[in-house]
Amino acid sequence: IEHASAYLFVDSTYVLTPLKKTTGPVLQELMKTIECFGSHVIAISAETHDNLSGGLNHILQLIAIAHVNSVVSGLDEETAETAITLGGERFRRFCEPLLVPSYFWEDILTSNYRYIRENIERFIEELKTTKDALESNAFHEEYNRAKKYVSRIPSAKKGFSSKLSHLYVTIEDKPGSI
Repeated sequence: IEHASAYLFVDSTYVLTPLKKTTGPVLQELMKTIECFGSHVIAISAETHDNLSGGLNHILQLIAIAHVNSVVSGLDEETAETAITLGGERFRRFCEPLLVPSYFWEDILTSNYRYIRENIERFIEELKTTKDALESNAFHEEYNRAKKYVSRIPSAKKGFSSKLSHLYVTIEDKPGSI
């Protein structure tokens, strides 16, 4: 209770994966209740959830692993250290999913293998499209296609990427102080 926050669910995305037998009125009532906490509620099938999670979250772990390994592959230890130093903060932040212990991912990767594999295949195709765009001077088209969606991603107000701060102001306790 000491660290409880009335704003725990405010601006959070709350995902419901209703069963087929869940009736519309029951689902609507639950969604309205959750919205009362200030959450954005999404109701999608478990299959859609797993597919989207595979592409939005789980694959980032694999991309980070492959990206770091592709940078240091074939380099001696000293050159690999130089590469990592040159990568700096931006490289570290990109690869941050690697900081999650691998055992955390074992069950996720196993139970969502089908969706993750499909997302990897799509990612490989998009890498090929981007590579072809570089060769055909169509890079800006690919960039703008991605930017259109990235610009619509809500800014982090909650979750792993957000930083919550507290501001304490001490004022005299008398009428008109605030």
